[in-house]
Amino acid sequence: MRLKKISGISVVLILAFSNLSYANSKTNESIYSFQNEITSKYETKNNENIDNLQTKLILESLKSEDINKSEQNNQVELIKNALKEFIDLNYKNLKSNNSEEIETEILQYIVDRDMGHDPIPQYYANINMHMKTEEYIRNNYGIEINENIKDSVKYLINDLDKVVAETNLSRFDVIEKIISLLTLESSEELITLADEKLDLGLKQNLNSKINAKATYNETSAMAYADKWDGTKRNPNYRDFTSLGGDCANFVSQILSNAGMAMRQGSNTDNSSYWFYNGSNLSQISGSWRGANMFRWHWASRAGKVTDVSATQTKNNFKTAVYDKAYQGDAISLVDKNGSAYHTIFVNKRNKSTLDFRYSAHSDSMSHNSLKSRVSGIRIFIYYL
Repeated sequence: MRLKKISGISVVLILAFSNLSYANSKTNESIYSFQNEITSKYETKNNENIDNLQTKLILESLKSEDINKSEQNNQVELIKNALKEFIDLNYKNLKSNNSEEIETEILQYIVDRDMGHDPIPQYYANINMHMKTEEYIRNNYGIEINENIKDSVKYLINDLDKVVAETNLSRFDVIEKIISLLTLESSEELITLADEKLDLGLKQNLNSKINAKATYNETSAMAYADKWDGTKRNPNYRDFTSLGGDCANFVSQILSNAGMAMRQGSNTDNSSYWFYNGSNLSQISGSWRGANMFRWHWASRAGKVTDVSATQTKNNFKTAVYDKAYQGDAISLVDKNGSAYHTIFVNKRNKSTLDFRYSAHSDSMSHNSLKSRVSGIRIFIYYL
């Protein structure tokens, strides 16, 4: 058994992301008003049906992947199923043509920005969040978020209630987007504004005296992860599957049950707090259940954080991941917009295959290979 202790470190305010590249959006039209009459802008002259169009968009986005036709076909089905699951979880009672409109917009967005796919519902929920916030900034201020992150963050902070009303995103979703953008372009001015306006606690020192010597039991963490992995749920905790995914909630459970002390506070939006005090949303911190807030909290609290690029996870797993990760660590999966969309737990090491098992919720993949799971995806490894 290996015991790890969290060492006192200063708050990390800037997480640098490079090579952010995506094209300007091709449309200024909103697809989120859900009026009774919606005309699809994807209707073609030969009346190509929506399923065929979606297949073409998926195949276009898979062109750069080194996979055979059989695997391509498998990926198409996985992606379509994950998109439909995202719609079912996030848009109740939505008409079929409207759900297909959103799915197609998401697929076009991915093609335009060469985003790639991770066929789990929360990945597409994350893409949907990008689309809606970018559309809000474009329609209200005439700029693209990726071209002017600083002003966009200011607008999202100052207009939070209006953003929620106009996009149908939740307040929590918009805060997650703000924190995501702050990892791309962080400054004293923006951090201060976010803390003053929204009480996000981004500057607060997370190494309070009460938790400075917290002991984390790796063996207990792995036992809990094994017990409640996959579709299993501990009835003592709320299940967030229908609210964007249960991944961060599950990893937080693992860490808490293995000795990581909670950090209590009155504001669930404050990233310096990390707690679960009951099943109501007012009793659960955002850093406990949200992928981006989890990342901000643990990037400041973990003993060490390793940033591994998508190229490294794909081509250099042994030295970039296997040699850097340990049983009992947590990992954030990050999309090409710099947003954490998934959280997983590093489980048993396999020395013969130079790989790990991993544990996760809201993740339908086989959990036998961390290498396969993160290949081609940027990750943050949190040494706990």
